[in-house]
Amino acid sequence: MIRTRIKLLFLIIFFFLTIAVFAKDYGFIINQSNGFSGIADNNKFENVTAVIPYFSSLLGNNGYFFASGGLIFEYENENFSIVPEILSTYLLWHIYMVDVTFGRVNYIDPLGFIAAGLFDGVKLSVNTPVGTFYTNSLFSGLLYKKRNNIAMTSSEVQLYSEKLSILDFSNTYFSPNRFLNTIEWNHTDFLGFLNTKAAVILQFDLSDEFGLNSQYFIAGASMPYKIFNFYLGLCLEFIQDGNTNSAATAADIKVNLLLPTVINDNLSFSYRFSTSSFLPVSTLPMGNILQLNISGISMLSADYNVLLHRTFFAGIRSTYFIRNMTENYNGYPTTEENGGLLLGNEFYGYLEWRPFSDLQFNLGGGVFLPALGNASIKNDPMWCLDLNIIFSF
Repeated sequence: MIRTRIKLLFLIIFFFLTIAVFAKDYGFIINQSNGFSGIADNNKFENVTAVIPYFSSLLGNNGYFFASGGLIFEYENENFSIVPEILSTYLLWHIYMVDVTFGRVNYIDPLGFIAAGLFDGVKLSVNTPVGTFYTNSLFSGLLYKKRNNIAMTSSEVQLYSEKLSILDFSNTYFSPNRFLNTIEWNHTDFLGFLNTKAAVILQFDLSDEFGLNSQYFIAGASMPYKIFNFYLGLCLEFIQDGNTNSAATAADIKVNLLLPTVINDNLSFSYRFSTSSFLPVSTLPMGNILQLNISGISMLSADYNVLLHRTFFAGIRSTYFIRNMTENYNGYPTTEENGGLLLGNEFYGYLEWRPFSDLQFNLGGGVFLPALGNASIKNDPMWCLDLNIIFSF
């Protein structure tokens, strides 16, 4: 299996580099992120610099080709590594109402917390009078493991945390072998006032005959009313882990207000919930500082965003975390003398400045306060400060 994955990877590289000869547009993106974080005296500095060349070309009247790759330079607490990657690289073909995309593509589920990142495969969309239909067949096993954050089992969690080793490249680089097949529908004007979506996601474990498989049934709708926009998203999951079967649920509720002010600003409130057995495909952090998996977590958030200038955007977010069972889980340290369900509150602010179309600065920072909960009142606060610069030419 390992040799097969390497051979397929080099075949993909050769295929796309051959097509690149016909590229009409090309350039570079340099993305540099610096992160400072800590708890009490345990501080951490991280620097990630990504050098990303890209090129693209129209293929006749109906086709489009895009390819990008990169070297990711990572430094964390005196540990340095270089990660080579093939990033978003695909062929797109448009025929009447149908778009077909083949290659290494971005995917995110309708709820935004089940599966997200790059995958290899085929995406197809069809525009019809009754909405847009999508189907995707996606594979994860040829990608760098941190590009789609798959860690559904304990062995995959261990793989994700292992440092990339050139001497053991095959066993420390690739993402787990999982296959996604999705069918989705979206209608932006259902019944004249609803933006609706529905999806079925089938996930198969290809690394083990009796592995962990899961199915997700998703429905969501948003409705505008005056200055408000209401959104509700629901998910029902079925899980087969060897001979064990289980079910889980998750929900996402949001209310957005376009404030009647002279500046362009909005205020939103959201509630996100999942049962403890809920298991997403991608392990996506639910906070900016307290980066927990969604499993068994409830989150109450309030966001304020404002466009101060056409080049300057700012926001602040407050998120309260609640765990939905009393056992220790999800990597969060609770204490026996407290052990309640209220984890605490996270406050995070961010600024975005884009003085030119090819230059962007992002600054964010905040603190998580366990003293505002009852699960671990005496734990020290967690803090972080992040600076990101994106330059393209």
